[in-house]
Amino acid sequence: MKSLLFYVCLVLIHDTEANDECFDPAVQLLQQYVQINTTSGSDQTQAIRFWYKLAEKQNATFSTYNYTKDYPIVTIRWKGKDPSLSSIILVSHIDVVPVADESKWKYPPFSGIIKDDYLYGRGTQDCKSVSIQYYEAMKQLSQQKIKLQRDVILVLFTDHEQGVTFDGIRCLIENEKYSSVPIGGGIDEGVSYTSNNLLLFYQDKALLVLDVECYGIETHGSLMPDSNKTAIGQCAKVINSLQEYRDEQVEYMKKLAINDTSSFTSINLNRLEGSLIDNVLPGRVTLRYYINPSVTSTPVEVFDEIQERIDKIGGNIELTVVRSVEKSPAVVTDKKNPFYEAISDAAKTTKFSFDTTVTFDQTNAGGFRKFGIPVLGFSPLPRTKFLVHGINENIEISKFLNGIPLYKKSIQNLANLSKKQVSQDSSIYLDGYDDKVNKCKKCPK
Repeated sequence: MKSLLFYVCLVLIHDTEANDECFDPAVQLLQQYVQINTTSGSDQTQAIRFWYKLAEKQNATFSTYNYTKDYPIVTIRWKGKDPSLSSIILVSHIDVVPVADESKWKYPPFSGIIKDDYLYGRGTQDCKSVSIQYYEAMKQLSQQKIKLQRDVILVLFTDHEQGVTFDGIRCLIENEKYSSVPIGGGIDEGVSYTSNNLLLFYQDKALLVLDVECYGIETHGSLMPDSNKTAIGQCAKVINSLQEYRDEQVEYMKKLAINDTSSFTSINLNRLEGSLIDNVLPGRVTLRYYINPSVTSTPVEVFDEIQERIDKIGGNIELTVVRSVEKSPAVVTDKKNPFYEAISDAAKTTKFSFDTTVTFDQTNAGGFRKFGIPVLGFSPLPRTKFLVHGINENIEISKFLNGIPLYKKSIQNLANLSKKQVSQDSSIYLDGYDDKVNKCKKCPK
């Protein structure tokens, strides 16, 4: 592998006059990680072994927790000096979304090709870069013998892109290893952003996933029954109505500040299923809608709005909730919250600026917030085209390297918060937290 990386860099230097950043160990580590195909739902053994070896190099404690079958949670713990203090978590995920069509990519999505100061590959933005930046930050702190008072734990999920699940997070928090040294707060991924400022996420929007099932005549695919009597004819009316609703939200969104992701409802038709073969006009067509209500709306209110639209259409149409999740509690983003202050100070020290905002979807950070742990999300990728889940996903190497000091200083500040600075109950740094959440039952040991 090392010889391959060396060869790639030599080629790039010859062809594009690449600078020494290509040889940076952090860049090479990210390249190796991107070259591991961690498509969600596939076997993640190779990636887990990758992290095991990195933990060994740092003399950090490596663990896996199997709360969901085939989707272990991986943790790497660096011990702090004071075990009486709550720990700090660095949250990320191993899995990446599938690549629909490799032929559309400039370079193979799991090649990790470096070209003109950009590293290409699935996961470069979401979010293998963040995981490596965390690791490099901890490595540098160790090498420089900077003492940390609190334990720091890298938490890597393998099922994130399947949809954030809260039972695994809850079981991890309640595990005896974590309940004895409770989690105080932490950092999660963010997103790339075209502005000079970074987005600092303090809350997740709600999520509503709906199936719209339209029923009609099922017959030979060459026949032409009246559209009102076909499943696809019924669904066409649904699509038109909900597209109208979507267009209204888009127009409203255009009037908002560019970093305001909280005030509008996003709605997209992401999947459509019909006949299994070409020569059958299907008697049932299913539309899958992915919806994130505004923070002033609830999933129930949005469901009622959509149901009302479907009722007006009439016909044989059924609406089913596939998944519904309320918005997360909101992390306090002022001087009352020492975790926010620690990250804010790190940004100033490393010459980054933040715009605080709401995540447009569900994240693992939101899951931890639901259980009383204030986790803030950000990725140090300013002035970067948003390519999360997109074709030709890439990261600019210089921005990747420039982001490590921000994580390093953030971790140093967070892990050295004193007992006096932080309440024993971290949930006081969350607005909208409900401590009546049911405890996980029968968590695997």
